[in-house]
Amino acid sequence: MKQLFLTLYFFMPLALCLTPKADCQKLISYVNPFIGTGGHGHTFPGPSFPFGACQLSPDTRKDGSWDGCSGYHYSDSVIYGFSHTHLSGTGCSDYGDILLMPVVKELQLDNYQYKSTFSHNKETAKAGYYQVYLEDNKVNVELTSTLHGGIHKYTYSNNDAMYVVLDLKHRDEVLDSKMEKIDDFTIQGYRFSKAWAKNQKVFYRITFSNKIESIQYDPVKSGSLKSAVELNKSLHCIIKFQKMNSQIPKTISPNIGQQTSNIVIKVAISGVDEQGAAKNMLAEMKDWDFEKYRHNAEAAWEKELGKIKVTQFESSSSSSNQLIVFYTALYHCMIHPSIYNDVDNRYRGRDDKIHSTEGKFDYYTVFSLWDTYRALHPLLTTLKPPFKVSFKIRSCESAALDVPFLHLSDPADARPAILLHMHEVFHAIKVSRDISSLLLGSLLAGGVGLVDVVNAADLQVVGAVGSRGKECQEGEDKHKQSHY
Repeated sequence: MKQLFLTLYFFMPLALCLTPKADCQKLISYVNPFIGTGGHGHTFPGPSFPFGACQLSPDTRKDGSWDGCSGYHYSDSVIYGFSHTHLSGTGCSDYGDILLMPVVKELQLDNYQYKSTFSHNKETAKAGYYQVYLEDNKVNVELTSTLHGGIHKYTYSNNDAMYVVLDLKHRDEVLDSKMEKIDDFTIQGYRFSKAWAKNQKVFYRITFSNKIESIQYDPVKSGSLKSAVELNKSLHCIIKFQKMNSQIPKTISPNIGQQTSNIVIKVAISGVDEQGAAKNMLAEMKDWDFEKYRHNAEAAWEKELGKIKVTQFESSSSSSNQLIVFYTALYHCMIHPSIYNDVDNRYRGRDDKIHSTEGKFDYYTVFSLWDTYRALHPLLTTLKPPFKVSFKIRSCESAALDVPFLHLSDPADARPAILLHMHEVFHAIKVSRDISSLLLGSLLAGGVGLVDVVNAADLQVVGAVGSRGKECQEGEDKHKQSHY
């Protein structure tokens, strides 16, 4: 691979003073997922895989308010549960699908009676891992993720009963839903909802480490028959578990076959069908070792973040904060777009029909083209070359043909400005077709840096001069005047 030398704009000022700390410390240690969760940042602190289908995170907002777009806001002190889809950095609200919440007794389920207070002093967020202690229920929650799902670990007080709430009503309007007990350890179903995307379809499969003892569904209306069909359409249920880790091998839990205060939950999701969710779980969640899943998620983030390595700083005293800003920003660049095809290559297209990538590319969703085409997408296609092929979308007008994302056969030469699940929620007319000409332009706003592109997947920041100056500002002002 030929070496290229490019001039980029960076947020942090860099100089020629080597800081050895950057060479030995893991890059994920510089990621602070709480950055952006306050003010109007609209980010969430929970774990996800890089470009993963699942974004497992706490929900402190139950509505679609402006600062509740991501489902979490740092100013809040109440958690309603932990759902498996979230949007990062958007200006509209959606997602929040398939919410779980640990509780210690049976409750009414019609008005978030299972919510709990929490404190930031007992809350941790890292790349690929989240932890919080629920004060009201006295349950410690740990979360991590896979590419198509999430792993929960709940630790209850020793003498408390173990219950988990499943809420399909949370957040946006429910169009249709299903929850079905498959066996003593498994529940599956779907949730179709309406918000920013008009008919979002999420299918799920949930498997528990402990045997289900009983399930309390929503109350059946007076005069109706308590049929299996009605129970399947319940929007809430509360599940009671035996205190036996019957599915966790002794190599992972020494308490196998004994009373325990822990429960591990595996959740896989799909945009295709329940079988897709089951296949995703089978492929990615073969055992019950929570720490193994956490390690895998952290390793995935370390690999992605390692594609840009900062090796020199203006001063050693400021290097740590600079790295936190830089790598947290890079981390947020790699949450979306989200993979949308299952492990068997099937995906739901914009025509609401099931298609297959046939293993030739990966199909992604959560594009915000009019926000990201100038900077984020050129960055991603450089750091992750397969995206040049994977940024494809199935055209409704040409369902038999996969066409590049920037060359859709939509009417009036329209381009999808916002793509959410299989829905276009906005269009942009005549968006530039040739964003490759903007390759790596404005990686991050700031000082001017020199970058040695060793290869298409490995960038080394080797030095820079100064910080943002008058010339850069004038250039940005001209850019705004010409484009807005």
